Amino acid sequence: MRTPSSLSSGSINFTTGAATTNTAGTGNSGSFCFRTGDAVTGRAGDITFSVGYSSSGVGGDVEMQAGSAFEGNGGALCLCAGSGAAGGSVTLASGSGKMAEGGGLCLASGASTTASSGEIQIQSGDSQAETGTMSISTGLHVSALFCFF
Repeated sequence: MRTPSSLSSGSINFTTGAATTNTAGTGNSGSFCFRTGDAVTGRAGDITFSVGYSSSGVGGDVEMQAGSAFEGNGGALCLCAGSGAAGGSVTLASGSGKMAEGGGLCLASGASTTASSGEIQIQSGDSQAETGTMSISTGLHVSALFCFF
């Protein structure tokens, strides 16, 4: 599905219907699933979410947000790589700045007014051979060097 190109292109929205309460006082809205088919011997299909390029404006955002609840628990968000002969990697990287600062990366736990705040765990996996390394480092400060002879 594609909207036509023009000065301002259109939007595409996919939404499940809202749920009203039933006689038991509950109602569940519909689920939404993106899934590629299985591959017996080849590579299973990819799913790509991508925002278009802007030559002079601002690049669009990609947002994934789990659901909030008024009285119940908020939904979880899991970014999980696949398992296999070698496990898949998960990369979180902010963008590079060509004319200004590079993008930041914030890892924060949730606050609470009545209990402890959420925890943050960074851990390499277990292994019968050798565990993975962990490192935290800053980038190099690179300045232009001018030599005059």
